[in-house]
Amino acid sequence: MDTYRPGANPDDLGRGPMIVGIVWTLTILAMFVIGVRLYARKKLKSLSWDDWIMAAALCIQLVDNSFMMVSYSYGMGKHDADMTLNQIINAVKWGWLWTSAGIFVATLARVSCSIFLIRIFGIRKWFKWYLIGFTFLQCCAAIALFFVTFLGVQPIEALWNPFVTANASLTADVSIYMAYFTQALFTWADLTYVLLPVIFIWKLQMGLPKRIGLMAVLLISLITVAASILKATRVQNVSSELSEPQYAASIATLLSGMEQTLVMLLGSIPAACAVSKLHVGFFSRLDSYMSSCFSHRGTSQIK
Repeated sequence: MDTYRPGANPDDLGRGPMIVGIVWTLTILAMFVIGVRLYARKKLKSLSWDDWIMAAALCIQLVDNSFMMVSYSYGMGKHDADMTLNQIINAVKWGWLWTSAGIFVATLARVSCSIFLIRIFGIRKWFKWYLIGFTFLQCCAAIALFFVTFLGVQPIEALWNPFVTANASLTADVSIYMAYFTQALFTWADLTYVLLPVIFIWKLQMGLPKRIGLMAVLLISLITVAASILKATRVQNVSSELSEPQYAASIATLLSGMEQTLVMLLGSIPAACAVSKLHVGFFSRLDSYMSSCFSHRGTSQIK
């Protein structure tokens, strides 16, 4: 079980370093933005449930990253032929734990975004109830996906160990379709949670710089939507890849990590902007500089 196959290259790290580098970079950025958010909201004495829920999502993400690192230590991201069977089994095992914990990160981050939007735009009753209803649906779907994934096959070890005989209580299609459904809900949430507020704000009287800023936020959020869509398409590719399933699954895990961290990052930027209201060194100077630039530009346009 611990021997390499003919033609294997155990020194080839494959996609592993790229996956670890991208996910950790985005996680560190999310940590910084969430830290600024919590600091600003605490100073302004406006900490709320959405802040604590986002902080909880970040804590789970850090645990999730530890699962990723263990999976990487066994060879996650390598070609299947470059790994021993024992490495493949352990890499897939910790990969399952990584992606499963990620479900809760993605869900909690979106719950936080929903609560924040309700506090800001809750005066629009239809939007408030849309957020409540759709967020509840996402939570139910995420919980169902978790249990379908781990209870659909007994013993659970059969998910990652091909030498364990599986007694399937659910067909594989149920898990795949549930993953599609949950990911579709996440994708729609990522789009509407940004698009609708931008439309609301766009109708207000504001200068061109602020409008450009809103458009920038919308365009950046589309990155999360793209990662979510690509993640859904990879589900089918992984399930149909028979020659190198572990190598094929590594891209799906990368997209999962990107999606989770981007939702936390982009979901915290609006709340973190409250730091501009504080007279704190760099942030106050940056806010004054930006304000003076916009003011000067607006004066020039009037003249």
